[in-house]
Amino acid sequence: MIDPLQKLRIHLRNRRLRRHPLAAECHPQISVGFVFARALVSESHRFCYFRLPKCANSTVVNTLAWYDPEVETRPDDGAARAAKRSYGRLDAARAATLDELQQRYFLFTFVRNPYTRLLSSYLDKGLQKDPRQSFADFIARLERGGLHENAHWAPQTAMLPVRPERLAFIGRTERIEEDLKTVVDRIFGQGTFQAPRNREVNRKGAADKLARYYSDGLAERVHALYADDFAAFDYPSQLDQV
Repeated sequence: MIDPLQKLRIHLRNRRLRRHPLAAECHPQISVGFVFARALVSESHRFCYFRLPKCANSTVVNTLAWYDPEVETRPDDGAARAAKRSYGRLDAARAATLDELQQRYFLFTFVRNPYTRLLSSYLDKGLQKDPRQSFADFIARLERGGLHENAHWAPQTAMLPVRPERLAFIGRTERIEEDLKTVVDRIFGQGTFQAPRNREVNRKGAADKLARYYSDGLAERVHALYADDFAAFDYPSQLDQV
């Protein structure tokens, strides 16, 4: 539980960051401080990775750190906490505008099919908040205004500090090894990548549970909630195509 003083500090910091030039495209309902903190900036390698919740970001960070000679990795750090602290936040980027950020850095992210990402969020975070809450109840809560209340199920497009078209590369969690190879070889040199590092041990296996949870028209309701994600990242609207 956040105490009132800490809540005030977060609010004031968010108001200050709203005026930052790199916050110009941040979603109005998402904390700028949270978005800035989830951007990993490497000045020496000129990349900026935007970490999206429930999109294998710990695997991506640990893999980047493993191949980065300037970062000391820890084999027991499955959540990549040490690796994440080794890189700068978005407000540490040497760019005065978003155009300059786009020109100066290799901007990339990893995304996930909204159907599986939302189910994973429900199994991991939604049930944690209320173990009696059904998946249908959870979706109804999002429809009543809860879509942006938690970063783990907020739309991926809303969690990005830039429009998707500014990104140089958009990797997919569904083909993480192939797309991590593209990223690692782009940053550290062709032929560098061998394998991903430290896949998350707490994965929920949401892709294997879709049929069990998506019943009674829930897929159509989720597609309506995450229409921007489906369009921006070209995911199929039909659940049976996942």
